[in-house]
Amino acid sequence: MHKIEEIEKALNLLDTYDGQLSKTARALGINRYTLRSWRDKRKKENL
Repeated sequence: MHKIEEIEKALNLLDTYDGQLSKTARALGINRYTLRSWRDKRKKENL
């Protein structure tokens, strides 16, 4: 299970990398599908 701080860090880095899932996931050592799921949940909550 990932901590909220880790998720926020990953999403901030994703923004820094202009939404490049693979590059961000590689930099953090997490699965890109997990990162995509987090991104999609953030988009859904911000509507």
